[in-house]
Amino acid sequence: MENLKPVEEHEQLIDEKPLFFKTVAIQRLIKYILKSPLYINVEYYPEYVFAEHIDTESWAEGADDYDAINGLRMEIEALYRHLKKTPDEKLGKNLLSWKRLLSSVIED
Repeated sequence: MENLKPVEEHEQLIDEKPLFFKTVAIQRLIKYILKSPLYINVEYYPEYVFAEHIDTESWAEGADDYDAINGLRMEIEALYRHLKKTPDEKLGKNLLSWKRLLSSVIED
């Protein structure tokens, strides 16, 4: 994750407005196929691209949209694997809803 910005710099970027953004439907992750698409937002800034899946609060950034989207795919997969191996009773309300959402769209 060499593209991560230091905290101080990232805090300054919170007020930065993207040049433009788009919503993209992804049909697959890195190792998993999706039963239905996940919709992600991709924001374009002068020096980087930011991709996020709002429903799971997952995000990644990269030098271009390819890097940002693939980074987000990896983040979503890592989250899914973590949630899948964690018993439901050990998850809070948000994490349990994320687990249910991802389990419903990821083909194992």
